[in-house]
Amino acid sequence: MVSVCMATYNGSLFLKKQIDSILCQLCADDELIISDDSSTDDTLKIIESYNDKRIKVLYHQREKSKYYPKMSVPYASFNFENALKEAKGDYIFLSDQDDIWLPSKIKECTELLKQYDYVLTNLSIIDEQDNIVCKKMYSKKPFTRNIIKNCFHPIFWGCCACFTQKILQASLPFPKSTCLHDFWIGLVATKTGTMFWFDKPLVLHRVGSQNTSTGGKKSNNSLWMKFLYRFYAFFEYIKLK
Repeated sequence: MVSVCMATYNGSLFLKKQIDSILCQLCADDELIISDDSSTDDTLKIIESYNDKRIKVLYHQREKSKYYPKMSVPYASFNFENALKEAKGDYIFLSDQDDIWLPSKIKECTELLKQYDYVLTNLSIIDEQDNIVCKKMYSKKPFTRNIIKNCFHPIFWGCCACFTQKILQASLPFPKSTCLHDFWIGLVATKTGTMFWFDKPLVLHRVGSQNTSTGGKKSNNSLWMKFLYRFYAFFEYIKLK
């Protein structure tokens, strides 16, 4: 069974394209869990227009982080956690609200997840008109088993990540000091599971819209904030068993 966990917030502009690209890859007993963070646009109307039992909608109240009160990214992390808590699948996928999944993503990744606990794929970057602006984001494996290197340059993009229930259970609940959900899950995987880098792009990741992640866009966070969330992540990492 596959669980796709999506976090939404005012994502009506591109949401239908993403949902359609996912549903056509799911089997009858799979699930698409969508946690909405109090959207004020047509996001919920679009989701509710689907008459599909595989879609499960959760209503989440936007939650500010006491550790990073001026950062917007933690909103998405709390929202993703809300969806992940309900995931029942053997294999878990994270989904942004405005990407487009390539047709073989779930099939190819689930085959790999039969051998590994965590899989990270390559990705292509698209603009708001679906034009590919970068065909292949990474030319080589972007992560290592070195915790210092991974903390210095977080590259565990959620839109490219999938993992087993083993990794999910080891990741939950998220530490309150966690700023980036995908960064935290990736760090957990480096310590508790087997990992695989799949060089093939399987996601068209949209940059330039109001997406739930900051992947591909320049961070506006201060140097202090960048240091702080890396420090807290490292501290929580060393506590993992």
